[in-house]
Amino acid sequence: MRLRNLFKFEFFYTNKPRFSGEIETELLRFDKNWRAILADPNGDISALLVKQDLFVSRAILLSYLEADKVVCHTLNSWDTDDEYSEDEFVELAMFKGKELHWQSQITRLDSVSKPFLINALRFAKNANLIPVDRTLDYEGLKSWRNHLDDLSERLFYLKQIESVRDKRLLKEQPIEQNIAQDSINDEIHQDEEIEEGPHITAFFDMDRTLINDFSAKKFMTTRLLSGNTTVKEYLTQFATALVFSLGNRDFVILTKIAALGVKGIKEKEFVELGQQVYEDHLKETIYPESRELIANHIAKGHKVVIISAATSYQIEPVAKALGIKDVYASEMEIHNGKFTGRVSEMCWGEGKARAARKFAKKNNIDLSKSYFYTDSIDDYPLMKIVGKPVATNPDHKLSQMAFENNWPILRFEEPVEKPLINGFRTGMAIASIYPSAVKGLIKGVLTMSRQEAANTTFSSVGDLGSKMAGLDIAVKGKHNLEEIRPAVFCFNHQSAADFFIVMKLIRHDFTGVAKKELERTPIGPIFKALGAIYIDRSNKAKAIEAMKPAVDALKNGVSVAIAPEGTRSGSKVLGSFKKGAFHLAMQAGVPIIPIVIKNAYMAMPKGTSMFKPTHIEVVVLDPVDTSLWKVKNINKHIEDVRELYLNELEN
Repeated sequence: MRLRNLFKFEFFYTNKPRFSGEIETELLRFDKNWRAILADPNGDISALLVKQDLFVSRAILLSYLEADKVVCHTLNSWDTDDEYSEDEFVELAMFKGKELHWQSQITRLDSVSKPFLINALRFAKNANLIPVDRTLDYEGLKSWRNHLDDLSERLFYLKQIESVRDKRLLKEQPIEQNIAQDSINDEIHQDEEIEEGPHITAFFDMDRTLINDFSAKKFMTTRLLSGNTTVKEYLTQFATALVFSLGNRDFVILTKIAALGVKGIKEKEFVELGQQVYEDHLKETIYPESRELIANHIAKGHKVVIISAATSYQIEPVAKALGIKDVYASEMEIHNGKFTGRVSEMCWGEGKARAARKFAKKNNIDLSKSYFYTDSIDDYPLMKIVGKPVATNPDHKLSQMAFENNWPILRFEEPVEKPLINGFRTGMAIASIYPSAVKGLIKGVLTMSRQEAANTTFSSVGDLGSKMAGLDIAVKGKHNLEEIRPAVFCFNHQSAADFFIVMKLIRHDFTGVAKKELERTPIGPIFKALGAIYIDRSNKAKAIEAMKPAVDALKNGVSVAIAPEGTRSGSKVLGSFKKGAFHLAMQAGVPIIPIVIKNAYMAMPKGTSMFKPTHIEVVVLDPVDTSLWKVKNINKHIEDVRELYLNELEN
């Protein structure tokens, strides 16, 4: 009942008496004497639980619990002299949450996302724990925190029981079933045994998931150029664009404004327009991969549904072409065949989750076994209620969340190469170094600090350069970049993209070690002036001598970034590791932090010299302690560290 109270805003529950009865019915399945066991102080509850077929959704529940902890912590630190504002509070909570994550007080980054924090704040508001008349109930906050800690411990306890049972079952399985299949492209439908049956549904978003375009843009453009547009439509479209340009990204508000413009127009015109837009623009943008996904789900007996924020006039022609009968869309109110100017159903955000629940209830669907394919973080409310969310051509925020949560990620190849654009992109990425250096120079002059100049330059190169190169970077283990410094940051070297990736990740208080040849490039002197260390790999004595400044830098609190392979691989294959980075860490007495770059080779494929837009995945592993290492065992230590990279690259 305490869990029910805590999560009553996130999940649907029956009324309390019925809910209590349902729980008692479940407990009877555990053991007929459950009341006596629970009432007995010496009763062995764990022995009872370990026999059960438990499934503990720790990832989902922990995200809610930790978001509650973040809000509780933020409320405790809120300055009561400040006027309370929900927007300002959420922004502060996001900052505090990241701080708690760095301090390892919470483990899940998605707990710091706005949807989770807003839900947690809603609970705090309902419990009268937010500031009222510049006062806070600190005793109530203390009680809430203790309650959250207690639930977290219980959740961990249950997960351990589940893990013990899973391991026992794993040992009982034939050996051949324990062999993991190699998955190169995260294509979940290839190697996974998919359950069949009509109790499972595959929900699909439309724009950038089924089609490689934004249907609203094509629909609006075609309408505006048709010659049938009214003055009111022009004005509302202009107002919508203006509101959007001023920073309002609320889809609900924008849709309501646009709906006002079509008041009095016959629905029939939009039905015909939708078919025209499909034939002229959208027909050729349907992803072949999405067709294959849909065919696979239908072959398994699954139901297939489109749930999109677009209107049915945009969706229906696409659905018909894909053989999909069930569609949930944003709907405009109609009276006597004409639009009234009001929106009757908003299928966006929580509206999509509501639509999925409605379909599930009507068709006896098991949402815990169902799929949802989408490209946008805005669809998180639906992603969290299905058992198998799949990030499909995801935006940056969804990429990060999916990567953090080990959700499958599908990316469909763009059909056309763009050498001219990619050439321009590459030139801009390289050119970004010079304004970044100027920015760093100004900072250095103002602070009279070379390190501040370097920090400003490196972070600017990382941010601007990766953006110009089209690198969308998702990072797992980000806290390991900050928690222990100085350190030797070792990264596997796949392509020229690594330069921008490392700059963006490490950002400050570090220097790099590179081969001597790079010193003679146009950018070589810039980075040498900022502390970069160039070594002559052909001369061992000179290379060892050149590494001494790196040891001094580490002892003075400045980290070092180095690629232990020494040269680019141009592929996923990991080269052999040289000893320099490891001697460096041992001499300075600092840890090694492995940065595993999983697919930077795709940003600049072997044999090319141009960047192409790529979603990069990076895992920053836990620090490797070198304090007890001995030189005589260095080869074994190197192999152990290299094995960490191999395991992650094969994951």
